[in-house]
Amino acid sequence: MKGKFSLQYLLLLVFILPCFGLSAQVHDPVALGILDKVSLKYKSYKSYKVNYEVASESPAGKTMDSRKGEILVSGQKFVLSLPDQDVFCNGATLWTYLKEAREVNISDYEPGSDEITPQSIFTLYQRGYKYVYWGEQKDHKTTLQIVDLEPEDRKNEVLKVRLFVNKADKSVKRWIVFERGSGNRQVFTLSKVTPNIPVTDATFAFSKTKHPGVKEIDLR
Repeated sequence: MKGKFSLQYLLLLVFILPCFGLSAQVHDPVALGILDKVSLKYKSYKSYKVNYEVASESPAGKTMDSRKGEILVSGQKFVLSLPDQDVFCNGATLWTYLKEAREVNISDYEPGSDEITPQSIFTLYQRGYKYVYWGEQKDHKTTLQIVDLEPEDRKNEVLKVRLFVNKADKSVKRWIVFERGSGNRQVFTLSKVTPNIPVTDATFAFSKTKHPGVKEIDLR
């Protein structure tokens, strides 16, 4: 899933977000209260930048791959920075800049209704997901609240998303995306969240001026 935002898997952190028994309480009011506060917190920002690390793990918990990244989000726009590529999105057009190849692929941005995107991770629970509160966990001096979200559509490639939320300020600490079928998971850990970064429309578009000599491949 590296091509789909892997990030299709915030994260992508997760930010967010083993249980197979959600049917007994598919819309847990305690979980809903936590999720509503998380959503309100991030929606209150005009923009925010997240520094994170994503690790791919086997069902046994063995790390198969890990990498760090940074994402800047404002409404439906975002810039994703990874070691090998940068992705720019102005809400309508997607530019994927492959650094080593020195080329940029241009395409229309048309995320699927069930796709986990930088914008949807904090409102995922509001459509097509069941959710349940699993209790608290200590992380050094921080108390984390754990919420599981499971797609109502059994054909969704995501089995569930487990969110770890800071109880004190309702910020997302990390999330785990469990893949259906393979049992693999993507673990997103947020190291820093900076709200209200100054941005302009140009921030979210690929600049040919800043990247001279880059080959453009228009896939639209």
